[in-house]
Amino acid sequence: MANSSELLDERTRLMPLARGPGWGLIICLMASTITLSVGLINLNRYLMQPHRFPFASGLVLIHMAFCSVFATLLRILVPSMFPALTDPSQKVKLDKRLFFTGILPIAACFASSLILANMSYQRLSLAFLQMMKETGIVSTYVFSLMAGLELYSFRHVQVIMVALLGATLTVQGELNFSMVGFVIQLFSQLSDCARVVLQSIVLSGQKLDAMSYVLLVSPVCFSLLCGVCAVVEVLPARMVALGLLMPPMEVTRAWAPLLLGSCVIAFLLNISIALLIKNSGAMTYIFSGVMKDIFAVLSSVYVVHETVSPLQIVAFSIQILAVIAWGMLKNDPVAFQDGLFAGVVNTLVRRRSAESLIDKPKAAAVAAAAAAAA
Repeated sequence: MANSSELLDERTRLMPLARGPGWGLIICLMASTITLSVGLINLNRYLMQPHRFPFASGLVLIHMAFCSVFATLLRILVPSMFPALTDPSQKVKLDKRLFFTGILPIAACFASSLILANMSYQRLSLAFLQMMKETGIVSTYVFSLMAGLELYSFRHVQVIMVALLGATLTVQGELNFSMVGFVIQLFSQLSDCARVVLQSIVLSGQKLDAMSYVLLVSPVCFSLLCGVCAVVEVLPARMVALGLLMPPMEVTRAWAPLLLGSCVIAFLLNISIALLIKNSGAMTYIFSGVMKDIFAVLSSVYVVHETVSPLQIVAFSIQILAVIAWGMLKNDPVAFQDGLFAGVVNTLVRRRSAESLIDKPKAAAVAAAAAAAA
């Protein structure tokens, strides 16, 4: 018969900490990620108004400079946060091929998506823009098919059709629709989806963590934007959109506190995302993204006092369900063999079964330890 010390060792081995971070930490990381993301969205939209700081390129340039400097400092002070650059077992080989075929085009897509996203704030409501972003799964899947990263699946097409239905209803329900703003946001999303696909192609098999990614991409984005800004400055002002112009120094000084706040929030968001990805699974990250979009829409309605039509509420609900179903499908495609609804039910049932299998040995160990102590 096992003695009490052996039972205690077994109980300790089966405690949740041995299996990974607790739910308390994950919930805190999710809350910080959602809060920082929604705060950054609202602050950038506030700055992008024509009578404030409507210089999208300038804002992204300042962000990239700030992230480059502070990511470098963090790399020096806390190298463990950059395992792809410091850990010998996870280190990614940095060479010319990776730079010219990976980091450079990824940085170009990233910079263009950020600039266009900031420009769209001037023409469309925040709620509508967040609803549009839910259709990113459509273009990402199409690009992935073209690149050979995905195989055609009728289940994927079903989810995409649901997402497209929600997007169509969102456009029809928009009360202050702008075709120019819609096109700008569309190209922003296409650039971002191209970035995601490029990452999958170039970085396949290479474990590049979020913070290492920021440290590698931010300086390249900054350099590219400096080149673009230099070209823009020599062109006649009438040929360049306001968002692409560099801000006058006096305007930058006037809005410096809010610009600094935007940079700090953006950098903290990168750290929060990195920690969330490290300590949680794919579904948790997808769920936090869904919650972020919901809170962003709610903040636009109740804080910014934007108007959302009843049709858009229905459309956004459909899009949210499509994104959740998409995450479940990508995480466990076998569960969806009998249909979308059956797949969602099977995924939830399997998750509960897995949790019960984990909890039973732990409960047995605790009970045994208690009996031995008695």
